[in-house]
Amino acid sequence: MLVAKNGRVQFEKAIGEANKSYKILNKTDTKFNIALRSNKLLSPEYTKILFEERPELNVSFHSYGFFLSNSEVGRVASHKGDVRGINCQFKMFLDSGYTVVVLSNYSQPSANIVANVIDQMITHKPD
Repeated sequence: MLVAKNGRVQFEKAIGEANKSYKILNKTDTKFNIALRSNKLLSPEYTKILFEERPELNVSFHSYGFFLSNSEVGRVASHKGDVRGINCQFKMFLDSGYTVVVLSNYSQPSANIVANVIDQMITHKPD
């Protein structure tokens, strides 16, 4: 699990093995997120296009590979996936700088539950 803000890791914890046969430990990696947000992966122009809604796709919440939504702290671009025994969540809070990555070696909804708790922590406004 990883939580980052503005390219700096706030919390990182990897547990268990990604591959037991080869004894490869789980790890978290933010290279994709940092490259994308710092315009090293795409130019500023194409990065902006990546996070815009695509009405021509006939779904208001989908961009090029990301689901788009709004939260109490601004725009969110996310992607998730799962197959039997694996579940993941990747969320970028575009306006606040937070990134949440949760990788799980358990079937759905394991990563979704953890990501939702982190979302609540990020979007909670103190009284």
